[in-house]
This record gives sequence, structure tokens and C-alpha cells, in this order.
Amino acid sequence: MVVRWGPTRPEDLLGDVKERLPPLLDVPPRALVVDLGGMTRLSSGAVAALLWTGVACRSRGVPMRLRHVSRAGVATLRRAGLVTTLDVDGPDS
Repeated sequence: MVVRWGPTRPEDLLGDVKERLPPLLDVPPRALVVDLGGMTRLSSGAVAALLWTGVACRSRGVPMRLRHVSRAGVATLRRAGLVTTLDVDGPDS
């Protein structure tokens, strides 16, 4: 299953994810791919939403992968120590 995150107010993203993701995982997909191609930057709210999503997926045994992460996004995840925790496809230009 692929979910696409786009530009949103950072303070809204975590709440939206907490509301919309659990029903999608009721029947666990083989994997969840979070497409970050629509994100202009990874704010602390976006990182919090990624962490929450990762926990929700792991609790259901669903692998999670990130794709279309910008170079700046990869740098943000690296600074937060999350590049090795989250499965990140190679950075996009």
C-alpha cells in the first residue's frame, strides 16, 4: 500500500496520520510505502508522524518504507538518527 504525504501544516500532519492510518492497517497490507514526494521539507511534525507511523506498522507486523525523500529530508533524518531506523529509498534530487 502506498500513501502519499503532501504539503500540509506541520501541526496537522500527526493528527491526520493518527486518524487516517489505523483503518488502512485493519487488514494489514504486505508493506506500507510512505511517498514523501509532495513534502517540501521534513519538519519536526513530519518526523513525529513518521515515527508514529513506524510504531503503528511494527505493532501490526507491516514493514514500512519511505520513498521520494529529498536530499534535505535524508539529511534531516540523518541528524535525527533515523536513517538506520527507517527504511529510506535513495534520496531524490
